[in-house]
This record gives sequence, structure tokens and C-alpha cells, in this order.
Amino acid sequence: MRPKRDLLFSIFEKQLHSSLLMEETEEILVNRVVQTYLTSLKTQGFVPPKFLQDITEDLRAEVLEMYRKKTYGHLELASYRKKHLKKVEPQLKTNKESEKFSKIETPHLRQLKKQKAN
Repeated sequence: MRPKRDLLFSIFEKQLHSSLLMEETEEILVNRVVQTYLTSLKTQGFVPPKFLQDITEDLRAEVLEMYRKKTYGHLELASYRKKHLKKVEPQLKTNKESEKFSKIETPHLRQLKKQKAN
């Protein structure tokens, strides 16, 4: 698995332990992490459109693997979050890198917030 300083892993951890979206599926989580990471990559430099599809597919596979390893033993994301949220919340509040990426809003996150508001 990736070291804790890795940007993708940091984004994954933050999104995995987000209590705002308790009812989301693993597919939505993976897509949100990938989109957030790609947004970050694009702000740091140029991502050639020619390779964007390949990069996206590789990222999805990697995030899905991280998800499966982290949530092993839980049938769904909500059950993992209910069990582990209390343990992780204090750590996330002190992690400045996680706070930085909690402000990035992806299209998937906006859509879920609209659905929750209605």
C-alpha cells in the first residue's frame, strides 16, 4: 500500500472517513477520490488529454484496491464508516493535508449534496 504522505492516499483517507456521505456506494467513493486527485494533478501541472483516460483507469483500479484492503470484513461502506468514524475523526481534524483537500468539490460530491438537500 502507499505511504501516508502520498497525495492519493491522503485524499482517499479523507473521503473514506467523510461522515457527510454515509449512504454512498463504493463506486461513488472511488470516482470522487479519482476526480479529486485528477483535479489536484491538473492544478499542479499539465495532464495530457491523450493519456487522461489511461490515467483515470489506473487510478480507479488503485483506489479500488485501497478501498478493498481498508474495508476488508465489511459488507458495505456505511458499516465500515459507522465502526471506524469515531476512531479516525480526531486524527483527520489535525491532519492539515486532509483539510486542504476537503475543500475540493467534485461533480459527484455536488450531485450527492443536492440529493441530500432534497
